[in-house]
Amino acid sequence: MATARASERDIKGQIREISERHRHLEQPDLFILWFLIAFVTDSEQTALDGLAGGPKDKSLDALVIDDDAKVVTLVQGKLRFPIEAKGEGRNDVLAFAELTRALTGAKA
Repeated sequence: MATARASERDIKGQIREISERHRHLEQPDLFILWFLIAFVTDSEQTALDGLAGGPKDKSLDALVIDDDAKVVTLVQGKLRFPIEAKGEGRNDVLAFAELTRALTGAKA
């Protein structure tokens, strides 16, 4: 069974709806908030509390902890249109992956 994919228009519309409730947020944070609500948590407040982006954010835009499920979700996002027009560079992906070592204390 095929899953439906959100179109660029759908995503922009949903982000616009979120922006009406959270006018203080910039476009990148609105996208991350949309992602968290769509894929990580049903609670908009939990998603808002998880936003972490900003200057010197160490490539971490959001962190959501679900104690019940014992899951920590780290998010680093980029909103680009057209969707899937450009991927991230290898160094950016590796830098984000290194966050797990910093958070867990794991040795390389």
